[in-house]
Amino acid sequence: MGPFAGLTEVLIPAGYVRTVYDPAFALSADRKRYVAINSNTPSTLPVPGLPFSLVFRAEPGAEDRILGVASAYEAASKGRVPPPGYPELRIRNSESGIRDANSKF
Repeated sequence: MGPFAGLTEVLIPAGYVRTVYDPAFALSADRKRYVAINSNTPSTLPVPGLPFSLVFRAEPGAEDRILGVASAYEAASKGRVPPPGYPELRIRNSESGIRDANSKF
């Protein structure tokens, strides 16, 4: 909802969930509709799982700060996992040549 309010948003991968609880529904007592019921049966997803992310927001004009915070979190968490079937990112650094995109600056 941040962009609708004029805020800048940055989404950062925060990990993967491997255990989920699928929704369950039962016919109501009056037999006119289905109602949600709690499910206690876990399902395990294959690796890497279901991704989730953190959202960092900032007021207009603070884009430099939010990018710095998001970049620092992503580097510290080491949570980035390249998508299956895509090669690891490589970045050319003028000082030291080519380096891994997940390594520190």
